[in-house]
Amino acid sequence: ENKTLETLLTLPVKRRSIVAGKMVGAAIVALIMAGVYMVGFSYYMSSFTSEVSGAAMTAIKELGLVMTPASYLLLGASLFLAILTALSLAMILGLFAQDARSAQTMNMPIVLLVMFPFFVLMFKDLENLPLVLKVILYLIPFSHPTIAAKGLIFHDYLPVIGGMAYMALFAAVAMYICVRIFNTDKILTARFSFRKVRKRV
Repeated sequence: ENKTLETLLTLPVKRRSIVAGKMVGAAIVALIMAGVYMVGFSYYMSSFTSEVSGAAMTAIKELGLVMTPASYLLLGASLFLAILTALSLAMILGLFAQDARSAQTMNMPIVLLVMFPFFVLMFKDLENLPLVLKVILYLIPFSHPTIAAKGLIFHDYLPVIGGMAYMALFAAVAMYICVRIFNTDKILTARFSFRKVRKRV
């Protein structure tokens, strides 16, 4: 909107370096957000277990229904990858936005993809869902942190690690697409503005 990207592209800097700088910034933001979430989540879990009586807590520990430090680490890594994936997709969509308002509107599909699995898995168990819906949820990368949170309580690590691998691959593909777009002239010519659409309507 302020033509800062065009000015940046005129500098004697490789476009891959520009993308790398943006990705590093996105990774730092994702790491901070994941850390803040994990602090809040650990506080929530500790406050929940502190209200349980001694006998009940002993039974819960014997059943293994507690979060270990390794479980917290895996959950934080899963959340970090999910946030990094979202930021990578937002960066790609933001390249085609004419202004800040258009960028916010174009990122709405990402918000919907984040909220959809969250609400579905909040009220339904994944194993009880129809096969089609289950496949859709597995394909959405933002489903996996919620799946990981439930799986780690029962020490079911396979879907957690599989989800992390899928999100890492998804984020890598998104970053690759972003680099390819940056290396073409589409970054300057492919612009979409919702203001123009409203004027036409």
